[in-house]
Amino acid sequence: MAARLCGCRDLYLFCSSFLPKIQHVPTKNETATKLVTNFFRIPLSYLSQIGRSKRQVIQEEIVVIIDRSGSIGDCNYKKAKQALKNMLDTASEVGFEDRYAAVTFASTATTDFNFVANPDAGINIKKLPYIPGSTNTQAALAEAKRVFEDPSSGKRPGVVKIAFLITDGHSNVDSSKTIPNANLLRASGVDIFVVAVGNYNSGISEIVEVASPDRKDHIFRVTDMSGFLDVTKLAFKRLFVRHSKGEKPKLGTTHKKAVQRSGLLDPDKKIVFLVTYETSDSPSDTIAKTKESKKSGVEIYVVGVGRYFNGIAEIMEVASSPPEKYFYVASDLWAVVKQIVKDIAPNLLNGMNAATDLPC
Repeated sequence: MAARLCGCRDLYLFCSSFLPKIQHVPTKNETATKLVTNFFRIPLSYLSQIGRSKRQVIQEEIVVIIDRSGSIGDCNYKKAKQALKNMLDTASEVGFEDRYAAVTFASTATTDFNFVANPDAGINIKKLPYIPGSTNTQAALAEAKRVFEDPSSGKRPGVVKIAFLITDGHSNVDSSKTIPNANLLRASGVDIFVVAVGNYNSGISEIVEVASPDRKDHIFRVTDMSGFLDVTKLAFKRLFVRHSKGEKPKLGTTHKKAVQRSGLLDPDKKIVFLVTYETSDSPSDTIAKTKESKKSGVEIYVVGVGRYFNGIAEIMEVASSPPEKYFYVASDLWAVVKQIVKDIAPNLLNGMNAATDLPC
């Protein structure tokens, strides 16, 4: 059976040794690093230098292929869309001038939009409807090939072509065509990356053969869609958020460095947004430092997450005044974030679509 799945002796030997490794789901940090180095193709040696500077402009055309079968579910489908948008935004920040098209599939496959640049592509992805069904992966691969070859799809000559497939299981519609269609897509010059979501007790051999060689560089394993979403956030941090030692707040440590070094996203409105779970080791130093920051015009929003009976006096002094605007305590962090967005930028809150932006 394994020999038939892999197709030849050399590939059989590869599959025999590789399948146990690909069954293992790495940590989110490991997968985020792999996404940075293999998909964004940024070497680890470059990460310490990238900061906010951009690399040379790179042009690619990417068809994202999204599984919306019944096993995915509406909630996880929303997470997949947000994760993809995170990736598109990261690519734009790095300096890629990519264009994106989207193919979604369940019982059938559909081209939802042709090649467009970000941010339009990200907006389009968030609008993709969830229409569940079976898992017709072969049709999705064939449809992606059609998009790459269609003169009316907005394709550009001479650019790198990539298919990025997200799926949670073995195909179950015309599955005998899945690997042949993947071979045809790769033979046309398309590099195929696969995000394999879930435990994959069966069907992993199909994923291995769908992805481009080197398989270990083209397959990303995550336990669930929440894990994929977290991986995309971590990848962004790998590229653009550099923490010095002791800067990242953790339980029982001082917050003053976090207050000092937090990025001010709007230079005209200077805001620090501090999320913490308990009191710091040196409240007096923390309060003194925040007083200096507030005197210089910095507005400090503080969220105490959880019950937070210990340390509430400290964070009330850290926050700007009046406390009803700048100080929040809640177990529902998302509700707090929405309230802060409302205080800072009401127009942004008005534009949020609760149907797609609320986590589930």
